[in-house]
Amino acid sequence: MLILGSQFWVELFRWWHELSFKRMDELETDLKIVTQQLPVPNGDTLAEALRRLDAVAVAHTLPAQLQHYLQRRSYLKALSFLENPELPHER
Repeated sequence: MLILGSQFWVELFRWWHELSFKRMDELETDLKIVTQQLPVPNGDTLAEALRRLDAVAVAHTLPAQLQHYLQRRSYLKALSFLENPELPHER
């Protein structure tokens, strides 16, 4: 098992606390929509999902790696990070 430094866990806790579980679900859903793992729901558009992801990338305190992925629109990497933040991820 990979053991990460305490700063990682502090940052991750602050991030989880700042983003409610509902927001986390919305972030994951939007990532799945733009990566075509989920269909675009009725009444929503791909452009709106992209707009929400762009807003999250700049409006919240995120783990540096996740923010990096979102700002560069590396959505598959961002989704992978959300699914298991403990795994080593390449930048």
